[in-house]
Amino acid sequence: MNACGRPTTVFQADPAATYASISRKFLEKASILAGKRRGIDFRISAVYNANVRLYYKRIAMKHFFCVAFILFSVVGFLQAEEPRFIELKGHTGEEVSALMYDSVDYIVFSPDGKKIVTSGDDKTTRIWDAETGKELKRLDGHSTKMAFSPDGKKLFVSNRIHDVESGKELQRFEQFRTAVSSDRRTVEKSIYALSSDGKKIVYYDRNNRRLTCIFDLESGRELQTIEPIGWYMCFSPDGTKIAIWGFIDDTQKIRSVQIRDTESGKELRRLKCDVGEIRSIVFSPDGKKIVLAGGNLGAYGTIQILDVDSGMELLKWVSKSRCIIYSAAFSPDGKTIAVGDWLVRLFDIETGKELQYLCLEETSFTHLHSIAFSPDGKKLAVAGDECFAGVWVLEE
Repeated sequence: MNACGRPTTVFQADPAATYASISRKFLEKASILAGKRRGIDFRISAVYNANVRLYYKRIAMKHFFCVAFILFSVVGFLQAEEPRFIELKGHTGEEVSALMYDSVDYIVFSPDGKKIVTSGDDKTTRIWDAETGKELKRLDGHSTKMAFSPDGKKLFVSNRIHDVESGKELQRFEQFRTAVSSDRRTVEKSIYALSSDGKKIVYYDRNNRRLTCIFDLESGRELQTIEPIGWYMCFSPDGTKIAIWGFIDDTQKIRSVQIRDTESGKELRRLKCDVGEIRSIVFSPDGKKIVLAGGNLGAYGTIQILDVDSGMELLKWVSKSRCIIYSAAFSPDGKTIAVGDWLVRLFDIETGKELQYLCLEETSFTHLHSIAFSPDGKKLAVAGDECFAGVWVLEE
């Protein structure tokens, strides 16, 4: 050992430490001369020591980076923990003829984001506090479609208008029926969409197979009758256009997505749909894009985002699970879209990159029926099977 406590001979070195920079032949010669020519021994020892230092320095650096990676991963995991979830607990199922009906079919935020409304198979519509999840009001009746008036004081449920504070029924329209028979064998549904100003409604009576109609809620007057028969539809944010998916004519053989003018009912353009059976149509907040969500029974669910003016496909995503996608929602800024199959997935509209997925372990196999962003985009409400309804707080 030398003064520094390091080895002075090379033949006792760990073979792993004597690598490419010193050749095997040179080491053999050095071992013969060791102890006889101290000058050479000193030089050999210096070369060896330099290589040992370099070796251990590299090992130390590797360990340092490994530890740093683990620490940063842990910190990143802690910072990216699952958003807080507020469960909306209260809906119950109904057993009919040995079958359990337990889905929450629709969920929507009030315009100020302080209230949430759900409607379920237990034939109730419930109003909740969006911050605490506390049930505020319960209304009789089940609906697969609901909408608030722009001021948030009235709620359109099924074929009725209710006062939000009192729950009192203010008006009823017999044209829009979404009742379910007691044995659930006969379903009478009117599929409809309410304009953003709360003044117009477009609907299709599936029970009587009437044509799609635009109806003025204030005057009670039917404004337009439109073909095709529409199964899923929505108004553009400014209320000037309607997107309708349904049969082009009464032969019920050819289906398409049509963009219609609200005032005249005139067809403006026809969009190519590539998602199978459509279950949801939603305009982006600026009205320039439209998302189609759906899928065929037993096939993979699909969403497709199209440019409204050109009809060009901007994004297409196919689920990895064989389930129909019943709902999709744009964030208020139009940059993100939420999609629900078995999980809730958030996508960047421009790049198509999946940003995040949300799931509760106990509801990982819940089929989602409805998704809605809060007006400020900080919360995401979801509803589905097994009486499941709740809100993820994306930003505190």
